[in-house]
Amino acid sequence: MNRKLNIGEMQMWQDAENLVEEIYRQISDAGSYSFNRHFRRIVLAILGNLTESGHATSQPQYCAFLSAAESACNEIRHMLRTARYYRYLPNSVSDKLEEECRELALRIQGVIRNTESCFPVPAEKVKARKKRPKKNNNF
Repeated sequence: MNRKLNIGEMQMWQDAENLVEEIYRQISDAGSYSFNRHFRRIVLAILGNLTESGHATSQPQYCAFLSAAESACNEIRHMLRTARYYRYLPNSVSDKLEEECRELALRIQGVIRNTESCFPVPAEKVKARKKRPKKNNNF
């Protein structure tokens, strides 16, 4: 797959990079070491998968990387709710970051929807499978 990133995808990557920066800044002192470590891994997964999608060799691979980035956004939203519940982050901060994650996930979904090969082949285009006769397993 030899394609160039369009301006919307570049903006999406820039927004993801800004989100990662902001989350890193906000969670530096929040919660336990293991919580922060896991949080940081998930946040970096967004950028990593978006970057990998730009180097994908096929459209299904491209969609898989985008889908992984979207999943990471959803996991971050869950982690932000957890941080709010345990008072690791102020409500205003976690709400703002959660909204930014939601918007990024929606943008990624839009790119996936606009890539036709991300979707399964419609049933009418799939060749009907020949039914094999059942084997008689009488012993």
